Amino acid sequence: MELLRILRERFSFTRGETTVLLFLSVTYGAGLGVRWYMDGPADSGDSFTYRQTDSTFRALSRETDAVTQRDSLALGSIDVNTASAEELDRLPGIGPHYAREIVRYREQHGRFRTVDELLEVKGIGPKKLARIRPYVRLQ
Repeated sequence: MELLRILRERFSFTRGETTVLLFLSVTYGAGLGVRWYMDGPADSGDSFTYRQTDSTFRALSRETDAVTQRDSLALGSIDVNTASAEELDRLPGIGPHYAREIVRYREQHGRFRTVDELLEVKGIGPKKLARIRPYVRLQ
């Protein structure tokens, strides 16, 4: 309480201003304490943070999932004239919607005569066709 009296006398603070200043100081100190506790000592070489490890793990998992999905398909492994929507869904960039569109187009127009005929399917453009071309075949 002596500190509050000195602040009021020296800086001409009112009692309310002194109370607010004390509250803000204590809150700031508590915030620093929590931050120090959560981060650990800054000079300790033994501290270990999971943030970097977690973000690295997430990035590698996404890459691995994409590679695994792509590698599980052999070149020329899916026949677009006989494949089900579930099989077509495995193609890179083709989800359930485009797989159903391919099947719907095939049912309406008959068998595909060339791989380029996939461009006629709504939503499949040159880029998407280039991504799936190595994995599809016609029989």
